[in-house]
Amino acid sequence: MTIPSAKRTYCARCGLPSRSCICASVRPVAHRLGLGILQHPSEQHQAKGTARLAHLCLQDCPIWVGESVDALPELQAWLQAKPTLLLFPDPEDKGVDSVSKKVVYSADTLDTPVSEMQVLLLDGTWRKAYKLLQTNPALQALPSLQLSGEWRSAYAIRKAPNAQSLSTLEAIHAVLCELEGEPSQFDGLSLALDDFVAQRQAFVNGSDDSTRPGEKR
Repeated sequence: MTIPSAKRTYCARCGLPSRSCICASVRPVAHRLGLGILQHPSEQHQAKGTARLAHLCLQDCPIWVGESVDALPELQAWLQAKPTLLLFPDPEDKGVDSVSKKVVYSADTLDTPVSEMQVLLLDGTWRKAYKLLQTNPALQALPSLQLSGEWRSAYAIRKAPNAQSLSTLEAIHAVLCELEGEPSQFDGLSLALDDFVAQRQAFVNGSDDSTRPGEKR
């Protein structure tokens, strides 16, 4: 089903213009680990963002849009439901002293069953994600999850500081593989990203129809 607009129609499921609909890229993935995404408002209608696709692929991965945890009561309740880890880039990459002082866990040091814990990801450019962290004491108080560092990004449609800078969907894939094991059961996320990247690359030499009227690209 599509939602009509004065100039174009939008998919009721993914919210994108019909021409840019990503629903065909969705691969359902089951998981035991709790997952959630805090998205900076500037990313909500970003055509190249992967949070929306991750949300559609995963059986339970809510997205909250905003800059303040205090203004998001549903997120506050979610944070209190289970022990929560925050996935954030290695502080050594950017010299973030306040992050490096936090308790940091990895897949090797966690002793809580994955079904009894959850991971929050910050969706936005590094600068925007860092702003979310610095302006929210509730996020600063969360222990951090550190990935192994063996992951490399295949997200070829958006600039990144380095090859280890993962898109939100890639970061979720890495978290699930490391914490739940059996990586092959999460291959659907990689396939979904491949389809998504291929679709977006098709717009490179033409006009990008994936922003809403009046929005900045």
